Amino acid sequence: MDYCFETFDANGKSINLITGPGNSGTLLNDFFGSSQEAAIIHAPSKAVTEIAEAGRIWRTEMFPLDSAGNEIHGRRKESALFECKESEACDIPRQLE
Repeated sequence: MDYCFETFDANGKSINLITGPGNSGTLLNDFFGSSQEAAIIHAPSKAVTEIAEAGRIWRTEMFPLDSAGNEIHGRRKESALFECKESEACDIPRQLE
């Protein structure tokens, strides 16, 4: 099963959609010029924001696709796209346990 990611701004507007190889949207281009790295943390973005000391955080929804490449509705899960250092990306999930 393949998964897609849709990322939203603070107002809830979709700002990036990753639907598979060859289509990673444009938001990730911003990370390529950054000294930071990015991680998907499988927790609500609000919870990650409360713990994170620095770095940008966006609400991201992860959802599966069927074999035809269509979204399987009702299966979206909120995650946080977190611009951070690798050590922070590993530390935050531990704090959320």
